[in-house]
Amino acid sequence: MESIRFPYYSGRSGDELTYRVNKGLLVVFDFFNNNVSQDNDYFELIKYFKELNFGTESYNVSCRENFITKCSELASCNKIQDYDCIVVLISSIGDESSINCNDRLIDLNEIIDLFNGKMSKISIQIPKIFFIQTCTGDECDNVNFNSKTTSNIDIVKTLPSDANVLVAYSTTSCKQNSWFIECLLAVFKEYSKKEDLLTMLTRVNREMYSMYMYDEDEKMISSQISQLTYKVFIN
Repeated sequence: MESIRFPYYSGRSGDELTYRVNKGLLVVFDFFNNNVSQDNDYFELIKYFKELNFGTESYNVSCRENFITKCSELASCNKIQDYDCIVVLISSIGDESSINCNDRLIDLNEIIDLFNGKMSKISIQIPKIFFIQTCTGDECDNVNFNSKTTSNIDIVKTLPSDANVLVAYSTTSCKQNSWFIECLLAVFKEYSKKEDLLTMLTRVNREMYSMYMYDEDEKMISSQISQLTYKVFIN
């Protein structure tokens, strides 16, 4: 199969900011080992991406080494060049800067590097989107997640300026672990045909705030870090 030529623009005259995904790939990593693809919210999100002509792959990963191996194999295989957008969905214990791979921590930037490094066959020009849903571990079998806090500014400073990376993450207790995914799916279904990704993520924040603004125990909203050079449309 001939590789897709990048960047894939919408073709509208003078609109080089618009990037319309033609054939993307969704990769799901579950560190809870409970088959995230069978969770209703995650299952519906995977199903929706399939309807958008995305290929999908799901992995239950048990440790840091297993996760790095899977990512490296995927990013370096020839078939990855057939896709014009890579979406990575991660469900784990963690916080804004790291995720817990059951045995060891892995930094957010290290995850991005696996898909954007020298060994990766993914074009630097295609969008690499990371949706990360983590819980703090406070209600996960008494597992406590403690790590050095890293601010958004610190993360942005270390991202390469030409990465075309977007990271959207949300952290909560395990009691309502899929709020972010639930809102993401609802917004995408309604607005993906007419709005770009960053605009939809703003709607996700508004939706999360509106749904849970009166819940004193669970106040959650997502955060985004963007190094995109396009307005990305997934539909």
